[in-house]
Amino acid sequence: MTVDQISLDFFRNYVHGEARFHPGVNVIAGENAQGKTNLLEAVAYLSSASSHRARYDRELIRHGVDSAFIKAELTSRGRKMVLEADLHRGTRRRLRSNGVGLKTAGELSGILNTVLFCPEDLYLIREGAEARRRFLDGCICQLRPRYARALAEYKRLYQHKTRILKDGEQHPSLLDALDDFSLRMAQCGAVIVQTLRDRREDGRFEIKRLDLVCITLGGTALFLLLWQVTGLFYLWAFCYVEGLLLAFEG
Repeated sequence: MTVDQISLDFFRNYVHGEARFHPGVNVIAGENAQGKTNLLEAVAYLSSASSHRARYDRELIRHGVDSAFIKAELTSRGRKMVLEADLHRGTRRRLRSNGVGLKTAGELSGILNTVLFCPEDLYLIREGAEARRRFLDGCICQLRPRYARALAEYKRLYQHKTRILKDGEQHPSLLDALDDFSLRMAQCGAVIVQTLRDRREDGRFEIKRLDLVCITLGGTALFLLLWQVTGLFYLWAFCYVEGLLLAFEG
């Protein structure tokens, strides 16, 4: 799957922007604070309806306006597709695939698979197992639509159940619904656990492709190591600068 073109309106620092991509490797270069990471963030948003550095969608909308728009033309599953996201302050986002509205972010699963590495991803090392589980959840959700739907529903049920327990003292009648919530959470949890077990046992987390690319920028040798694991592409890069070996993921 490849992203052919993307257009942005009032997303982050963009008033309006368009970019066309080559089917192979694309290098995005520019000065600091010009929107390079914002462009990658927009592409990644269309694969999961979430941002790696924003908790709320309103944080993605340019200051001073009330809405933002992302549209990408891509090739997926052997056919041309269009993904769109309307972001609004104070109202729910709207997602569309080929013009058809999507009810949940889980319906994006399998359309555009992406893995975005950035400096903030050092949290995978600094933080505990919960952060790494969230990262793996994001990857698996792109590959398994059923897992994405079950995980999203489980999180919603958990939030509702927590609210019921919190308000139960003042409104005892709310507690009558606890058994139904617990049953449905168990059913969703079973789907999640079974999917994780299948992914571990089917041995599909293996390297399918490995490429090493060397680029010279201003006398600095930049090596890009790209590999593909089960349909997801990863990039690890390292460069040699003034006698020091610097490593980063991106």
